[in-house]
Amino acid sequence: MIKNKRQYSITQSKLLKFLEARKQIELDNDLNTIRKKLHLDANQAMIDKLKGELDEFDYLISDSLKAISSGSLEELGNNLIRVRIAKGISQKELAERLEMKEQQIQRYEAHAYQKISFGKLLLVQEALEISVQTEDILIKNKTELQQSQGI
Repeated sequence: MIKNKRQYSITQSKLLKFLEARKQIELDNDLNTIRKKLHLDANQAMIDKLKGELDEFDYLISDSLKAISSGSLEELGNNLIRVRIAKGISQKELAERLEMKEQQIQRYEAHAYQKISFGKLLLVQEALEISVQTEDILIKNKTELQQSQGI
C-alpha cells in the first residue's frame, strides 16, 4: 500500500522499470518459449500489483471516497491510512495533530497500526475526524472453535 507521495513516486519508477524489462524479455530470442512465458508472467504480476497500488492511491486522493467498509478489525489499520490519504492529511500533519513526531506515525503506518495502544488508536480516529462504526461481533461456539483448531 502506498502511504505518501514519496512512495507513489518510487512505485511509478519501479513500474517503468518493469515495463522496460517486459520489452526486453519479449525481444530476447535466447529464451526458450516456456522460460520466456514464466519471465513474462512474473513480470506482468508485478506490473499489475504496482498499477493496482498506484490506482488505489489515485482513487484515494481523487476526493471520491465517502466511506470505507471494513469487514474486520484486521483491516482497520490500512483503512485509517486510506482515510488519512483521502482527506489529504500528510503523515506530518497527522503527527502534529497528535502532538508527536512524524516518524512515530510512519512507524504506526508501517505496521498498519497493529503496534498501537487502543487509547492512541482512539486519538488517531479523533485526529482524522472520523467515526468508526461497528455493527456485529461474531462469536464462535465451543464446537466451532474446536473444529477450527483441529480438536
